Amino acid sequence: MKYNPKPDSLCGDMAAIKDPTLRKDPSNFETYMKNVYRVLLTKGMKGCYVYFTDKETEEYFRERMENCKKCTDVIHF
Repeated sequence: MKYNPKPDSLCGDMAAIKDPTLRKDPSNFETYMKNVYRVLLTKGMKGCYVYFTDKETEEYFRERMENCKKCTDVIHF
């Protein structure tokens, strides 16, 4: 997933994905990717460390989590 400033949203990059299951259905690729990230970011019981290779994507997540006390307690950048 990568931040796209034009529509101010996340978009998937199928070329960067190695998982054959996700590559199988291009029409639902972004829906599947967003679900994968949602599950991974919400299931950590004691927290979650997130590393972003793209600074714009990191800022996108930081801005949206700053106002969420619950989020900032368990997700670390």
